[in-house]
Amino acid sequence: MTPGNLCLQPLYLGIRTASDQLKKPMTRPTVFLSRKSVFLIALLSALSTGCVAGAPNEGLTRIPRPAKVYQTRALEAQLAEWDRQQKVAARNCNRDMAAAREQTNVKGLYDITYMVLMDTPKIFSVKVDLELYCGGAHPEEAHGGVMFDPRSGKQLNPIQMFAIVKKRENGYVLKPAVMNMVRLAMLAKLDKDQIAQGCIPILKEESFDELDSTSAVRGQDGLHIMYPAARVVQYCYSEVVLKFGQIQTLL
Repeated sequence: MTPGNLCLQPLYLGIRTASDQLKKPMTRPTVFLSRKSVFLIALLSALSTGCVAGAPNEGLTRIPRPAKVYQTRALEAQLAEWDRQQKVAARNCNRDMAAAREQTNVKGLYDITYMVLMDTPKIFSVKVDLELYCGGAHPEEAHGGVMFDPRSGKQLNPIQMFAIVKKRENGYVLKPAVMNMVRLAMLAKLDKDQIAQGCIPILKEESFDELDSTSAVRGQDGLHIMYPAARVVQYCYSEVVLKFGQIQTLL
């Protein structure tokens, strides 16, 4: 797969990295990011570079805009850039699907949905859910978030804002007390089918050491944690909302 524009290299790099990871033997399920998670990280990376490329692909949902009273030119520019990158990614997904099927009329799946979590003068945050199938072995999902300062348009990193993680070479790891809180919350959400599939030992052994800037987003109700688990064990994981009062007691 060769990108036709240098601005798309972060996207293709993310897909290649994730695909390579999923081919490796899995001795410990949480060591590898799934293809979907790396794809979303790469997409956010492309946004931060300011790259714009490609022709529009109609039909995609736009990322929501803030209430009119909080709109700024800087934020609108960032949100418009996000939408352009999504159109480019969807177009290339269609191209890859057609190549995989050797049929020019076949299109891939690229379905993105949003939920506004905060819309204030200081923070505009959106939860992002992505479903895609571009011709690989399995459809993929990605769940994450993006957060902006409406005044400057700058993208914010909620993982760093709350000092709940330690920085590592390949990302972040939750501090022990926060890690335990997230683990207990996920365990409490397991249903009978998940328990029968062996999710309890998977979550108990989870080290939560593959977090990135898309793994959390601030909402009115707290800090939403969406851990990018490997595809083969995603079934065991769920979104967790840490209340701000809970976080403060642990820091």
